[in-house]
Amino acid sequence: MAIEVEQKFLLSPEEKDRLLDGATFIKEQEIWDHYFDNGPYALTSTDRWLRRRDGSWQLKTPHNWPRTSTVRQYTELETEKEIREALQIPEEKDLEYDLHARGFEQFAMIKTIRQKYKKGKFGLDLDTANLTPDQPRRDFYQIAEIELMVESEVAKQAAIDDILKFAREHGLVVRHIRGKLVEYIRRYRPIHFKALIDAKVVVEEQVQ
Repeated sequence: MAIEVEQKFLLSPEEKDRLLDGATFIKEQEIWDHYFDNGPYALTSTDRWLRRRDGSWQLKTPHNWPRTSTVRQYTELETEKEIREALQIPEEKDLEYDLHARGFEQFAMIKTIRQKYKKGKFGLDLDTANLTPDQPRRDFYQIAEIELMVESEVAKQAAIDDILKFAREHGLVVRHIRGKLVEYIRRYRPIHFKALIDAKVVVEEQVQ
């Protein structure tokens, strides 16, 4: 099963120019994400992220938990069967109904315009996320990711080292950065955000 290894960045215009210099543009896409959890935050407080992306269910589960690095490592489950097994939810009706019956509700909806690039073996995603697409006032958050996909646990550390080296070569500062959903939670769900800090999913010194 593929493992996604990624590091997030907040880029200055100069850093963006350096990163994209010589990169190949792949595509631009519009992404709608609907995120789910329950009242005790059983998923997000254990660094698991359940979403319905453009109509398809996905569950990201961590490989470095508790976290020991700024570089994140996840396996992405993309079939309802895998998600049900991971969450121990038997099939009664459709997945959203069965989630709702167990207290899982949508708590966020985010619209993202993503520009995808390739540079060498690295995937580059530049996201402009509208954190409040259902509200008259738009609230944007821009973030970049450098990522590699590996096929085994053995290959993870080499991928981490390669990403960090690649970032340093481009003059990027490696630090804890909030993803767009965590930023949404910080801005609009303070109790939820504190729960993530208490669970050490979010590092308090993460920057804007």
